[in-house]
Amino acid sequence: MIVVYNEFDNKPQFNIEQPIIPLIANNHWFLFSFDRRSVYFGYWMAIEKKFYKIVEKINIYEDIKKIEIINEKKIVLITKNNKINLFLDSQGFNLTAEKYILLDIDFDFRKIYETEIKNINFNIISQNNSFVIFFDNLDVNVFFEGNLSYINQKIYVNYDYDLKRKSNFYQNEIYKLFKGWVINLKIFSSQKKIEKNIEINYENNLKNFIIKRIFSLYSTSQGFRAGLPWFPQRWFRDELISLLFLDNNFDKSKIIYFYLENLEEIWNRNREDNYILAVDTLPLLIVNLENKIIEEKKDFLICLLRKWENLFNFYQDNLPPQSTWMDTIERKRAIEIDFLYYLSLLRLGLMNEAKKFKIFIKNKIFTNNYPQDEFLRPNLFFVYFLDKNFFNREQWIDFFDNLMANNYLEWGGFSSISKFNPNFIKNYSGELPYSYHQGDSWFWLNNLAYYALNDLNYDNKYYLKISKAVMKNLFKMGVPGYISELSSAENLTYEGSPIQLWSLTSLFYNLK
Repeated sequence: MIVVYNEFDNKPQFNIEQPIIPLIANNHWFLFSFDRRSVYFGYWMAIEKKFYKIVEKINIYEDIKKIEIINEKKIVLITKNNKINLFLDSQGFNLTAEKYILLDIDFDFRKIYETEIKNINFNIISQNNSFVIFFDNLDVNVFFEGNLSYINQKIYVNYDYDLKRKSNFYQNEIYKLFKGWVINLKIFSSQKKIEKNIEINYENNLKNFIIKRIFSLYSTSQGFRAGLPWFPQRWFRDELISLLFLDNNFDKSKIIYFYLENLEEIWNRNREDNYILAVDTLPLLIVNLENKIIEEKKDFLICLLRKWENLFNFYQDNLPPQSTWMDTIERKRAIEIDFLYYLSLLRLGLMNEAKKFKIFIKNKIFTNNYPQDEFLRPNLFFVYFLDKNFFNREQWIDFFDNLMANNYLEWGGFSSISKFNPNFIKNYSGELPYSYHQGDSWFWLNNLAYYALNDLNYDNKYYLKISKAVMKNLFKMGVPGYISELSSAENLTYEGSPIQLWSLTSLFYNLK
């Protein structure tokens, strides 16, 4: 499929195989593919921190020749004799066409992560040029100009995209509710709140393009979404790391005060509804805080840090399972957490404790008493970003030489474990997370690899190849205009969540 990016002056176009087309705005989104199905595709709304799927798919009976991306919320489908606009406004989903088109609309009413075939009870009211559907205490309004008939046909679908990901839910029964000829169509729910979009503009065309995609994942009431389609919640770790990459053109105070106002309940968690321990939420918040807030809240933050120290005891190698971002493997010690703790001590003015801990860590490292796997993971690029003065240049070069020999992938990324480790898995394993942190290459760390190697004047053939791979994922693969969570180690692919917040924000950081 030919995809054209109209936001750039030269309007670059690429032939993308089976693209997943995105329309994304603060608290609703529409993802669809002409070729594949997923239970996670379709039109979704965020309503009171719950996520509802409304439309499964809109089937347009015209031969699409080209897709023009106008922005993150609008695309144009070009056919031989017609132009069809698909876009999100603050209220809902819209379709307009120059000439009448034949279409039908598949509905699948479900909440996120509901993965079962179920009989859905809904009621429908027909009015002039509109229908109102009621289900699960929600209303769905369908307005149209043309002739749209209610057909209520149950159909069976196979989710080939999910089957490839080894999901155990890849067949479903859904409803083809409407069919007809229309020139205008609007779908919305009165329960979805209307939110304002964040508008930040840069002279740099690419930077402007990326920041729009980043803020398409932002809701003024719910913060940043970790990714779409299956990570639409606010994940504290992802959000706080992403804040480190954003510049001062974005007022972060609303997000920061969400954490400060809820910190006693969430300081050791990564989501509001998640009770698995997270070791990094508190230190990530502290390193994000401005000096003024540090001074105002110092006693409160130190008190919480003491609780944190008692829980995680950083002078022992004994981190709880699943407590770091690499939550599918056991790490008794994590180098990025050590750096975050050290920086937290500095930010809170605990200089003697910081000095003591720095000596402790360096002694463990240089006497080979530090877990050696930690130096064969690209988390090293994150710790360079956090504090490049912790080691001298020669020491960093030695670390990165070793990482390059063990983890560098010829297509331009880094594997999450050494290629020579017996646990290394070269191909993405889908919902069975074996490869997740034992092979898969994460784009947020690849972007930081570019930053670190460039900053050190390392051999530029490496970081230029990294940049090329990231840009290919951004413009030519998967979801046009967005970067996926990760890639297989074997070849450059788009895997995991096809839209990932920190993949975008870490790239943004590199765009000076």
